[in-house]
Amino acid sequence: MSEINSVCDRLVYHMRPAGLGIIIIELSVLLDTGRAIQAVVPTANHLLYDLKRIFKITDDRLIISHDPDSVNDPASCDRMKDYSPYFTADSVNLFGQDYRVGQRNKPCVGLAMHHAGGHIGNNNGDPLGELRDVKDFPYNKFATYDTYSRIIKLVTDMGYDIITLNSHNVSLEHKAQLLNNLCDVVIGYEGGVMQLAHTLKVPAIVLPWAAWIDGHTSWKDGSPWDPDRIEAHTYHLDRRTYFPNSQEEICSWGPEQLKSIIDALYREQGNNIMFTDRVRTDLENLRFYLDGTPEFLGELPDMTKSFIRAHILN
Repeated sequence: MSEINSVCDRLVYHMRPAGLGIIIIELSVLLDTGRAIQAVVPTANHLLYDLKRIFKITDDRLIISHDPDSVNDPASCDRMKDYSPYFTADSVNLFGQDYRVGQRNKPCVGLAMHHAGGHIGNNNGDPLGELRDVKDFPYNKFATYDTYSRIIKLVTDMGYDIITLNSHNVSLEHKAQLLNNLCDVVIGYEGGVMQLAHTLKVPAIVLPWAAWIDGHTSWKDGSPWDPDRIEAHTYHLDRRTYFPNSQEEICSWGPEQLKSIIDALYREQGNNIMFTDRVRTDLENLRFYLDGTPEFLGELPDMTKSFIRAHILN
């Protein structure tokens, strides 16, 4: 598990096998330690190989070893990046050619509508889960086709073309090329495509979850669902990100309002509540307090806390 390799003084960490978002989260934290990393992956085609090549991460920072018997590091947690920035670079290498990141005035808008949702336990042929009575995970993260049709009209009225980023059959390198070279902004569900956009300095508009993971639309205390209390704000700690309060909000925008938001995101003026005075950080206990309420995020696992204290805070 996460340990120091005394032979080469590298921090050894066992990566999760899949999930673009969590792999980007883990790699961001590992690079933020400032240590030389030995990442152990359980699959020979692990996405970490692609990320290392695309972002030109050198061997003195990261080496990757394959162990089919490797299991997830106990420090791994979807929120382990709460105290670290996203890794990025001034340029990326895509299909053998270097391209600058962070450039704007590109011709397209990316839409991340679903991640093969129709193949995840939903047999009604509806990848967005609109026919389900209970919007449980992952369908709670998806907007409706009606919402996306309105978004498509909005961005095409502005003169943008549309690129969808849904298929698992499109490689990570192809998606990075589409985002970096063609997309002025990406709009869609909270997930791995958005995490990739952050590493490429592409502004992101993250649509809110419609319900909690178990499909409930109210909290355990009976209070109404409030997007401000969603964990997505901590999953996407990035200043180039905007979180609409509802699907209805983005559907009400006109071209000038969307242009204003995109312009603000390129100035790193997103609305993530983690960067506001509404949130207080308790470094001693590794907790966040929203408006003085520690229930905002709950507790990190003990092993995650230990890793952060040992390798990030110090």
